Amino acid sequence: MINCPYHFADVMVKQVITPNIAWCPPAWGELKFNFDGATAVSFGQSEIGGCLRDVSSKCLLTFSKYVGTVDCTSAEIIDFLEACLIFRKISRAKDFKVIFETDSSLVADWLMNPQRCPLTFKPLIASCLKVCKGQE
Repeated sequence: MINCPYHFADVMVKQVITPNIAWCPPAWGELKFNFDGATAVSFGQSEIGGCLRDVSSKCLLTFSKYVGTVDCTSAEIIDFLEACLIFRKISRAKDFKVIFETDSSLVADWLMNPQRCPLTFKPLIASCLKVCKGQE
């Protein structure tokens, strides 16, 4: 769990890789932000998107955005960054624990253990953590 006291009560990044399992809503007092980036392999064009849900599974907001020509790992990291920036703008965000859920084991691991991140992605991961901790 990444502790982000300035803007968020708590932030957790959770990796979800098990297919065909029903989505589980967050616990009472929590919100869940599912995010996923996609890259067209043949063209390298990438889009990101996410959905924020509450305990009743109600979709509170969604977003999608074209992010240009980036690799799939960068798209996933940019997606987390965008989800954090959006969540920060919610007026009552600091009243909730938020769980960011991704299907990318690499991104989840690097956000939880930034020392494991390769140099190529360190600036993006560092930006994510700064935003999460309210330093940017």
